[in-house]
Amino acid sequence: MVVGFLTFMCTVVSSYMWYLGAVLVLPFAGAEVILLAVATGFFFHKNSFREVIHFYEDEVVIEKGRRYPERHWKIQRNWVQLFVRNADHIRYLPTVSLGSMGRSIEIGEFLNEEDKEELIERLSDLIPKKNI
Repeated sequence: MVVGFLTFMCTVVSSYMWYLGAVLVLPFAGAEVILLAVATGFFFHKNSFREVIHFYEDEVVIEKGRRYPERHWKIQRNWVQLFVRNADHIRYLPTVSLGSMGRSIEIGEFLNEEDKEELIERLSDLIPKKNI
């Protein structure tokens, strides 16, 4: 809606400028609208990543993807562990992963510090936590 509104406004203004004789405004207005649409599409594509964790009676399923689950992992619930690796430097965030039998899957890599703390808190209620 924002891109559509700005496209409409840019069209109205550039049409008026064309009417006044400033013909060179049209290509720049078109380039501006195209650049805005591409940047908005890129932003939404980058920020549409999802991670879903399902806890069933006998397994934990982790799904990652954009519009649909592109990748998924299954871990036996009896053996799943929560691993929290503290950051080496104050500028970096801790990494959170779920693992079992020698393999681990990092989760919440796109979260900020407060959201990671909440994720750790919620997952700690469901599974045992190990600091590494």
